Amino acid sequence: MTSVVIVEREGCSDCANADDLLERIQQERRDLTVRHVQAADPLGRTIIAELSAVEVPVVLVNGHYVAQGAISESLLRERIGATSHAVDDRTPEYRSKRPHNQDHHCDACNEMS
Repeated sequence: MTSVVIVEREGCSDCANADDLLERIQQERRDLTVRHVQAADPLGRTIIAELSAVEVPVVLVNGHYVAQGAISESLLRERIGATSHAVDDRTPEYRSKRPHNQDHHCDACNEMS
């Protein structure tokens, strides 16, 4: 099972585009679950703060940072495929808080599982 978390804001066009992309991918991949989290909710604020994210949507796959802001379909498909097979290495270096690091592991997402 592959789990996607999307942190989004109501009225955000990039969020709506990411939702559409995830819906298309989910139709092809029955093992994909998508959880929508509002940026203003406590979990959304925690994820954004932990990643130092500056744009929404923020997309995580199996707790791993994938992307934020405007997201291309090819990038999203690539990252979902690569991250769905990633091993959860819990070393501090692996859990870097830099949002550009695709190997980031979000503790907030891990706690909600």
